[in-house]
Amino acid sequence: CTKPGVEDGSQCLTCGEVFDGEAIPALGHDYVAHEAQAPTCTEKGWNAYETCSRCDYTTYEEIAAMGHAPEAVAGYAATCTEKGLTEGSKCSVCGEILTAQEEIPATGHTSETLAAVAATCTKTGLTEGSKCSVCDTVLTAQEEIPMVTHTPETLPTVEATCTKTGLTEGSKCSVCDAVLTAQETIAALGHDWKLTATIAEATCTQNGSGQYECNVCGETDTMQIEPLGHVEDVLNEEFAPTCTTTGSTAWIECSRCGETLLDQTVIPMIPHVDEDVNFECDVCNYFAVSDITMELLRTYETAPVNMDEDLSYPLFKVTWDVNSYRDISISDPSFYIGMYISYSALFLGEGTHYGDPCNYTEEHPYVYGGDLSFDLQFDSSGNPEVYDLDDFEKYYTFFDSDTGIFEFYFMFNHQYLEDMAYSDDLYIEDLVVSRFTFEKINCGGYNDISCERVILP
Repeated sequence: CTKPGVEDGSQCLTCGEVFDGEAIPALGHDYVAHEAQAPTCTEKGWNAYETCSRCDYTTYEEIAAMGHAPEAVAGYAATCTEKGLTEGSKCSVCGEILTAQEEIPATGHTSETLAAVAATCTKTGLTEGSKCSVCDTVLTAQEEIPMVTHTPETLPTVEATCTKTGLTEGSKCSVCDAVLTAQETIAALGHDWKLTATIAEATCTQNGSGQYECNVCGETDTMQIEPLGHVEDVLNEEFAPTCTTTGSTAWIECSRCGETLLDQTVIPMIPHVDEDVNFECDVCNYFAVSDITMELLRTYETAPVNMDEDLSYPLFKVTWDVNSYRDISISDPSFYIGMYISYSALFLGEGTHYGDPCNYTEEHPYVYGGDLSFDLQFDSSGNPEVYDLDDFEKYYTFFDSDTGIFEFYFMFNHQYLEDMAYSDDLYIEDLVVSRFTFEKINCGGYNDISCERVILP
């Protein structure tokens, strides 16, 4: 590879020079590449290199082994029940054990005595036992000893006195002082006082004072004497009111000091009762409308009876003290009352009579009569209202709720007076009211005539 050859000649074996023949050129190396290999802890390595396939040419260079990198492996101590290990070492690179760890045998338990606990009256006890002083493992378990019974000791009775409380008999344990039977408190007896001397006399309402001594303990004290209290003496008995008379409470005095204990006072009358609603008290026959009055305020002036002429009519006034109605307790507090006014008129002059068999004119006095009516309705408070006033020419109503006075002013209807005459030549000489009545009106009409009352005869 590096030296020339010779063809049919000679060559110096030492220096390679060719002589006596024709020289052949050197061949050169036939390179073969080799990969590098890193060294390990125990094995050498090399870099990448080349060799010749025809000769021993090489670029190989050896890298020495690195050797181990020691790392300590910790040991641990043996326990009572578990074995331990000594410290060792290993290579931190390849993990090869350099110093092997050796086993340390378990030490076994170290016994420690657990002292016995004696049982008492209030707590259980324990037998003697044992445990390991190193790991606290129980070697000999302690067993429970039951509590012992109490040792009773009597707590004597303490007698109560006048001023101090006492105690009932009880008991406790003489060993632990636990209460077995609780003592109950006995209330103080209090003094049993007796009056030995009076200092100031007591009255019905005022305290007195005196010297007292206890019959039990002999203690003395000055104390008040309680008031004696009144002695009732009934001078007049109570009597109940009626619907016509007031009543009275009783009159009571003290027979000891003469003080009036209950003064006699008037009890107001009770309301009248009118269950059948006929305006008459069922108990005393009091008539509730006895206070109705009627009066003529303006007299009639003579004038022709003519629709086209102004007339001056009589003016009448009805007055009713409604309190008399309010004083009656009735089962139906809302009802109607019909008021009826009977009248008569005296006509004078010449009038024409029309009818069968012929019409004729005569001069004569003529009297004509009739009835007018209106209705009153009372609410539950006894307040009146007026209805059905068509029969009246003019009217006016007034009610004072404070005084209970109801007033009704009215004039007769013009048409009623006209209808009385036969012709326009008659005129009214006089007009009078002869009768004024009222009655309760049922829902079906004017059919309850049993309670009719004549007010103005």
